[in-house]
Amino acid sequence: MHYKAEVKNVAALMQRIVSEYLRYGYFYMKAGWVPEQIIPKEFDRKTVEKFNITFRNRHGSEDVQYVRFGTYYLLVARRKHSLTNQGIKAVIDIRENYVSLNHCRMRIKKNALLVEDGDNKQWYRLRPSHGFKDYYDKPKRSLNPAMQAPVKVF
Repeated sequence: MHYKAEVKNVAALMQRIVSEYLRYGYFYMKAGWVPEQIIPKEFDRKTVEKFNITFRNRHGSEDVQYVRFGTYYLLVARRKHSLTNQGIKAVIDIRENYVSLNHCRMRIKKNALLVEDGDNKQWYRLRPSHGFKDYYDKPKRSLNPAMQAPVKVF
């Protein structure tokens, strides 16, 4: 089986981002456009080979995935250095910044993917029961020293 990189519409792109990427912790993204002189299918093949993306090992040791809608592409990774080590610049953390596609932009906000299309806003819920883990929801430590455990000195 070959890796299916292309989606047919924006709704399918958003569904793929929510169900296959954010769910597994792919928060680092590089968005771009396929150059006009390059055939999109050839661009798919070269990108899949460069990052060693396979159909069977979707979320294994290689933590880079790829999706394309028309001439717009999106590289997603669990670790930022997976993209920057390959020479990719301007990698975005979707938890902190927007990723834009023409008139649409998306960002994680309040455990949901917010997709803004002009005045229209759509929310895609990211539930922990579906496997999504928000890595910003870490237990907070008390800043009050009286609340901390006493240190024994011998």
